[in-house]
Amino acid sequence: MKKIIPVFVFVMSFSFLTYCFAQYGNETITITTYYPSPYGVYKNLEMYPSDEPTVGVKPGVMYFNKDNNTLLIYVNDTAQWQPAGGKQATEYKDGNVFYNQTDKKYYVYNSTVKTWIEAPSPGGGLDLNATLLGAVHTAGQCSKAGGNLVDIGAALPLCQFDQSACPPGWYQFQNWINTTINTCGPGCGQHLWNCCIQQWWDIGGCCTTVAGQDWSNSPLETCTYWVCDVPCPSPQSHYEICRQNVLQVGCY
Repeated sequence: MKKIIPVFVFVMSFSFLTYCFAQYGNETITITTYYPSPYGVYKNLEMYPSDEPTVGVKPGVMYFNKDNNTLLIYVNDTAQWQPAGGKQATEYKDGNVFYNQTDKKYYVYNSTVKTWIEAPSPGGGLDLNATLLGAVHTAGQCSKAGGNLVDIGAALPLCQFDQSACPPGWYQFQNWINTTINTCGPGCGQHLWNCCIQQWWDIGGCCTTVAGQDWSNSPLETCTYWVCDVPCPSPQSHYEICRQNVLQVGCY
């Protein structure tokens, strides 16, 4: 009896393994992969510069514009292409205007309903189809460049940019700016006598402009401060100009 037991165990074990493999052999496993993955973390993501897409355009599609080196995302059929890192809806202001290339119409932002509304036909207010002051750009080009269409009481509208200077190809119109106060100079906060300028350093080597002004046609205010070129005992110095900080500028 002792000699039969190992043989019996071997036969039973072999039969069990054969049964298991037979069961697994009848099943099919399908593995689905995505490229790129719908979820993931990327260290570097390169987008090839190209023209504006015309196929497969829908909300969420992005591309890198080869002309202005800007990453754009398609928001919807009204807002169309907007800078991917641009303004959020809460940052738009009443009067912001853009030109829809699809339906060839202008839209004005309404902060009350937080959406874009088709602009009324020209006549009672701004002529949205007219060129801007100086007849160089149109209202549609203003919006595409990131500007806001504003009425300054002239025959034609002006393009307002939220930056200190006009973009390349645009020109500042008169002194239309929005500014804040500014302080400049190496002597600010240093109450020391400076033989270079023969003054207290925090007075002669520092200056603060007058308070800024809201959006208006006003000249940029400045102040002057001294800078030492050669320290004592053979002092030489010159003065430099401190200008207000420009937050917005009017361009055409």
